[in-house]
Amino acid sequence: FGIKAGSNWTGDTVTLNTEEVINGQTVTVSAKFRAYPTAEAGFAGYGQFIHANSRYAAALNFPGDPAK
Repeated sequence: FGIKAGSNWTGDTVTLNTEEVINGQTVTVSAKFRAYPTAEAGFAGYGQFIHANSRYAAALNFPGDPAK
């Protein structure tokens, strides 16, 4: 799911190139992402991340409407 491994992440990581917009310019940077041992663990980790991150709280109020 492309979840970056923040400073609080204690699991495995993989470093990949990714595009970021910095000062209005798209640049390629190297970043650490969360790595999971299986697809199932990745799905579970994604769900945990979305539910634990307050940034996504409002979106969780509309589970049947991806546009909202």
